[in-house]
Amino acid sequence: MVAPDADDVRIPFDPGWLYVLAGGVVFAAVVLIPAIDDARHAEAVAMRARVWADHQTTRVERYSEYLDALDRRDPTLIASLAAAHLHLAPAGKRVLLPADTSALADTDAIVFADIEPPAPVAPAGYTPPDSILARLARGDRSRLVMLAGAALCMLFGLFPPVSARDR
Repeated sequence: MVAPDADDVRIPFDPGWLYVLAGGVVFAAVVLIPAIDDARHAEAVAMRARVWADHQTTRVERYSEYLDALDRRDPTLIASLAAAHLHLAPAGKRVLLPADTSALADTDAIVFADIEPPAPVAPAGYTPPDSILARLARGDRSRLVMLAGAALCMLFGLFPPVSARDR
C-alpha cells in the first residue's frame, strides 16, 4: 500500500456550492434587471429633457436676437417688417412679387414663423428587453417566487456536506 504524499492532498468537491452559485445568480437577476430597466428609462427621459431644453435655449437666443435688432432699429429688419405687414417698400425700391400673387394673399404676415427653430427630433424611448427571465424578474408575484427560490437554493447550498462516513 502506498502512503499518500503531502502534495497529493485532494480537496473534496462540495456540490452545495453549485446551489449557492445558482441562487446568487437568480438573486442578482431579480435585483439587477428591474434596476437596470429603471436606470435606462430615466436616461431616456433625461435625454428627451436635454433635447427639449436645447430647443428652448435656441428659441430664447433667436427671440433675443430679434429683440436686439428691434431695439437697435436695424434698417433691414424695419424694411422687412414694413414690407411684410404694411406692404410698403422703401423709397426708390420696388418689391418683387411672384407671378402668382393669390398665394401671397393667403399667407400670414407673422414674423414668428421665421424666428422659431425647427421642432426637435425626440430621441427614442427605452424599450426593455422581452425575455422570459426579464418578465419573471419584473412581475410582482414571479419576483417573490424567484427570490424565495434563490434563498432556498442558497440555504441548501450552505448545508454542510454529508459524506459516507457520517451516515
